[in-house]
Amino acid sequence: MRHTCYINYVAMKLRELKKDVADAAKRALANLWSIYHSTYALSKRYRWVLAIAWFLLLFAASLNYVEARIWWFLLGILPFAWLAVGAAMSRQGKQSTILNLVLSIFASLAASLVANYIYPSQSELPHLVTLYSQQVNNKVDDVSSKIDRLAVEMRQRGIDPAEIKEKMDLLYKECHYNLAGCASERLRKWREVGRITAGEKEILNKTVDLLLSYGDQIAKEAEKLRKEGNDDYAQFLESLAKLLAQGDAGGIRELAERRIQERREKSIRELRAAIEATKSLLSFEDTNDLYRQLLEFEPTYENYMEYANYLHQYRPYEKLSLEPYRRALESARNNAAKRAAALNNMAVALSDLGRREEALKAAEEATQNYRELAAKNPDAFLPDLAMSLNNLGRDLSDLGRREEALKATEEAVKIRRELAAKNPDAFLPDLAGSLNNLGNMLSELGRREEALKAAEEAVRSLTPHFLQYPEAFGGWMQVMVVNYLKRALELGRKPESDLLCPLLQQADALLAELRDLITPLCKARDSLE
Repeated sequence: MRHTCYINYVAMKLRELKKDVADAAKRALANLWSIYHSTYALSKRYRWVLAIAWFLLLFAASLNYVEARIWWFLLGILPFAWLAVGAAMSRQGKQSTILNLVLSIFASLAASLVANYIYPSQSELPHLVTLYSQQVNNKVDDVSSKIDRLAVEMRQRGIDPAEIKEKMDLLYKECHYNLAGCASERLRKWREVGRITAGEKEILNKTVDLLLSYGDQIAKEAEKLRKEGNDDYAQFLESLAKLLAQGDAGGIRELAERRIQERREKSIRELRAAIEATKSLLSFEDTNDLYRQLLEFEPTYENYMEYANYLHQYRPYEKLSLEPYRRALESARNNAAKRAAALNNMAVALSDLGRREEALKAAEEATQNYRELAAKNPDAFLPDLAMSLNNLGRDLSDLGRREEALKATEEAVKIRRELAAKNPDAFLPDLAGSLNNLGNMLSELGRREEALKAAEEAVRSLTPHFLQYPEAFGGWMQVMVVNYLKRALELGRKPESDLLCPLLQQADALLAELRDLITPLCKARDSLE
């Protein structure tokens, strides 16, 4: 009996609770309906103000989230769809409903379109950052740019990085791992006894300077981190600096690998630091292994391009760069700017490997992509179009298609001349490079007067940058001076002393053979004065 009463009591309470919940829900719905009618009446009265405000909000959002503009468009429909539904439910007629829908589409679509044309798309932002970095790279004396310049100089001089690595290992041992104390004197003695050439001595001196400056940079960064309380990364950098001072590239790789195993999620920054250290030690094998591990963590377009560009710098390994370039192309399938950059670099690598037909195909596709991008956004992509045209001209010339090569190179010169007129600091060196190529092509076509004029303008254009940044532009200047002397010799002309003598202000950045050619010209000019 008691059991039955208890069940009846519970059932009664449940019915009461159900009724209370239903009443609460009705009251909540009634309140929401009241709020809806109030906001609907207000928004209906100020629908144009709301349209303009929503347009501005979506425009601002589109600037920061360009790739998601379609979502902002859809989101923009919501408040006006609210008005449209309200108009329909309030039986205000089709006219009011359609007006609200039109307003929603206008605000959303207009915001997206205006953002698209006024502000470059997010897919272009990495390109713009890269472009800016390229323009200032030659002015920034950081470790990465020094490593890149050193690789380019070794390539231009025909020096094998592996031989420099062997001599650096020997130098470490003979200096008892104290390069600052004895490297310069040891290299001088090596040169005197003929163990190294003048070019090798210069490269080794620059490598030592690079290592010492990088070691100082790491030590300062570690000290700063200690003060900030970041002891973990500071300890890593201190270990890195110690191994760098010992020239132990294998130890650096092992240090990075050990840290990866211990803390995989925090290893990207350490991997990058280790890569720069092994790069500065010219240890290809260790740097290559570290890059592969980096790509396991971050298989991004930027990392594939960085890895491919590194491989391409070193002649024995440049053929390995093709695969990461292909991976970069795959990851940039839907991004025209990134795809064009990868195709351009891949074309250069294929050309250097002697695969000229493939190089031309890649260069033509890169040029076409850049031409389309430059038509839409000339400020961002005209420099890249000029670069790709310059490379296309070289590839056409390599295949004997000289008239087509000349046409492409002349277009590159025209674009770069316009860019240099607006911003000489950024674009004069590029103009000089195109003029140098133009001079060579005109000479091949027998147009020697024009060839000499182009070669002279190339040297003159690069001179201010060479005098200010001899390490960055020394290699370029040597190539251009040699080509200018060739063009003058073809016509039996005496080289212009006023053009060449200023270069002796940075004589150490020139090959001894060039200094020996230029110095008599300047002495003769001075004696006449």
